[in-house]
Amino acid sequence: MKITKRAQSDILSAGSIRTEVSEMKRTFAVVLTPDPDDGGYVVTVPALPGCVTEGDTYEEALQNAREAIALYLEYMQDKGEQIDTVPPATITFVEVG
Repeated sequence: MKITKRAQSDILSAGSIRTEVSEMKRTFAVVLTPDPDDGGYVVTVPALPGCVTEGDTYEEALQNAREAIALYLEYMQDKGEQIDTVPPATITFVEVG
């Protein structure tokens, strides 16, 4: 499977999602995967295990990702976990074959 330049651009641009919790701004890498069965996109946040959302359009998926990340960080904060210890994720491409 070859990843097109458009797909690479989409994935890299999606990494610019910013969220705000307690006046702190962070940037998270997100992965948007087209859903061939239902249409739309499934969104995962590699730095936040279990943080998954979806959207019918690219824009909706990104907006839902912002909301999911904010809620995830709010939950961490409520539990007393250190938000600044969340490691950044690095997304790269691997060619096979």
